[in-house]
Amino acid sequence: MLSQKLPSPRKLVFGLVLFLFFLNALLHIDWAEQETRLGPEGFRQNVKSLGVIETAFEGPISILAEDRIEQSDGTISRVPAMRIQGHDPSPEDDSMRLFEVHVVAFGDKGIHGIPRYEIHGPSALLPTDSASNLLSLDRTLPWVFEKPTLVFPAMTDGKDFTLEAEMAFLSPLSGIVRCKGAYTLSSPGLLIQGVDITLNPKDRAILFGQKNGNTEWSVELEPNIWLTGNNDGGGRFYSDQKKSWLELHAKKKCLAIFPENSTMPGTLHTNGLQLELAGTKSGWAPQKLDALTPTQWQGKSEHLIGNQAQLTWKENTAHELLIRGPVSATFFRREEQIAKASQQAVLDSKTGDLELWGKVHVQRNLGSLRADWAKIHAKTWEAKGQVHYQGEEGELFADEAFSRPFDGIFAKGNAAAHPSKPGLDILRASTIQLTPNGNLQVPQRFRLEGRDEGNAWSVEANSLETRPTSEDIHSLARGEVIWQRGELIARGDELLQRGGRRSVLTGKAKAPAHATFPLEEGLAKAEAMRFVLSGETLHLQGKPSLSLPAKAIGLSGDHLFIHAKFINRLENGQWEFIGNVHFTGALQGEAKRALWTPQDSLFFLGEDRLLRFEGERLDGSPFQVFAKEVTFFKNGNSLLAGDAEIHCHPRRAQSSLQITAHTIQFTESGGKAEGQVQLTTSTHAGEAARIDWQRPSPEQLAIQLQENAHLICPEGEVFGDHINYEPQAALLRAQSENGAQAKLLLKDGREILSPWIHFDMNQRLLSTGKATVSRTLP
Repeated sequence: MLSQKLPSPRKLVFGLVLFLFFLNALLHIDWAEQETRLGPEGFRQNVKSLGVIETAFEGPISILAEDRIEQSDGTISRVPAMRIQGHDPSPEDDSMRLFEVHVVAFGDKGIHGIPRYEIHGPSALLPTDSASNLLSLDRTLPWVFEKPTLVFPAMTDGKDFTLEAEMAFLSPLSGIVRCKGAYTLSSPGLLIQGVDITLNPKDRAILFGQKNGNTEWSVELEPNIWLTGNNDGGGRFYSDQKKSWLELHAKKKCLAIFPENSTMPGTLHTNGLQLELAGTKSGWAPQKLDALTPTQWQGKSEHLIGNQAQLTWKENTAHELLIRGPVSATFFRREEQIAKASQQAVLDSKTGDLELWGKVHVQRNLGSLRADWAKIHAKTWEAKGQVHYQGEEGELFADEAFSRPFDGIFAKGNAAAHPSKPGLDILRASTIQLTPNGNLQVPQRFRLEGRDEGNAWSVEANSLETRPTSEDIHSLARGEVIWQRGELIARGDELLQRGGRRSVLTGKAKAPAHATFPLEEGLAKAEAMRFVLSGETLHLQGKPSLSLPAKAIGLSGDHLFIHAKFINRLENGQWEFIGNVHFTGALQGEAKRALWTPQDSLFFLGEDRLLRFEGERLDGSPFQVFAKEVTFFKNGNSLLAGDAEIHCHPRRAQSSLQITAHTIQFTESGGKAEGQVQLTTSTHAGEAARIDWQRPSPEQLAIQLQENAHLICPEGEVFGDHINYEPQAALLRAQSENGAQAKLLLKDGREILSPWIHFDMNQRLLSTGKATVSRTLP
């Protein structure tokens, strides 16, 4: 028994409708008025009541396809599904060839709603249902359209999609379209061209170039301004309920080209991209572009190379391009040449600014910049995190820094600068401005260090300004100034420096400038209204004074205070005092001029009058000195010259000592006097051309008189060329030379003449050479 395959209900309904349409046409033909002629090739079908018939068509034709849907009550609902219109249908390989075809697939609201899709084309091959006894189209098989135009109204939330292709294969039930060969897919604001494409309206997805790459695409950025690109691989367009994406997968390269008249002209080279789109009233608008590794951006003034990238739009305008690191940038027609960063870089589309993160290194025409973060503007830059800048202005370190046209570079937070100007080593402050010509502006507390001809100096103050000259740099420091040169530390209110070795430090009316410097014996202190440095000579002007530890000049006491009209520290390190020089404290006296050599001596010049000083020696014994020239040595010695006279009374000594001479050398243990010397104690008096004395202890005294010596002592008088006298030992020695006789006159009236005489006064033992003894009666 032969079985017969029955067509599905949907095919039966479609075939019945088609048959009734053909039958209605046959019944209304005016057979009497038509010429009998051979018609076009027809469709053969087996009609149960008529047998095999052939039906041919000529001219326009319209077919309405319906879906029969069984309801819950058992009835059948007939819903229009498609309308097929065309001309001159004819059979071809179990299909219908239809010309000037127009197919409309109805949506959920039927004929009056938005179609699921529409197809226009010059020709289509629509498969017929060979199993049906009626002429019907088979919607389960692909329909083939030649050079069609397919429209998918509102496939997504955007505008209609229009597809033009060489050939399209349509699945009528699902609406899926597959095209081989070249195609053009367009929607307001979007254009895609390539080879091979598949549309799936139900899934809101479009696949293109899966087998044959080289896709070209365009997205409208602004009216008549298009972002274009090409890709050597496949891609897809897909949507969800809120967003849509154009995705491209490259084999070797994918380009996105921003035109010259866009807000961000340039070319993005990548290995594939995903472009997020949003539907608007006017069409598609780009929201975000994600580029795959590696990525290159070729702009008008920069070339960036990195890994993944993301371009975002803001208010329908390209906003910024982010490229993940490591990233490098090359600049054109800018101060910067090359920039690198380890983390990422962001290019601002409106300003052209480039931000970089992570181990940033920017190579400039005349320098470099390193930081954790940096932002490169058209003519300026800013940076944060371990900033290191180096340029013709100098070198700079800071927590953050930025540049400004004509103003230079500003550094903040633990800032340190190495200016390019010679003589300036390093500047430290919380805020520093480094001008284009290398000058400095500091509005806050700072420390500046420098060097001139091998001498180091430093300045601390509350503000700093510098300016260039033809020869050097001038600087002005204000507020609580601390100025140090070598071991000298000076303080004042304002410091003006002209090249380092020409400086003026000034104080205030009630707060003069002052300085300290160390000595072995303690700190010395200088004070004046102004400290003026010229070369290595330091001038103290305006009521100058100097305070020294007393021991620094071999005196006892706390300090020696020196006042003068002018006080100068000379290049050789000596201190000079000129005009109305007054000494108080450990030494009292006056002089017209004095010279102090640290670690050595203090020298006084009396000129036309005798100097007079008094004080206490290191052992605490008081003294007075008179001379035209006086020198006090650090070791406690003194030197008097010119009508010299000294009065001293060593502690625990039985009597004071007074000596006058032309020169006197005075030491802790004795001394020496020359030139018409006269010596006087409470019990002795002597004179000679030279007298030496020693004090082994305060209680002991030994005296030597040389040349024309004469000594008066408690035992009598002595004359000779050489006299030695030791009162505590009670020894007296006298000697004459060249045949002369020494003479001893004792108080008992005896007179002894001899070339030499030794007298032990305790033993009352007298020794002589060849002597003559006589007595003078009272």
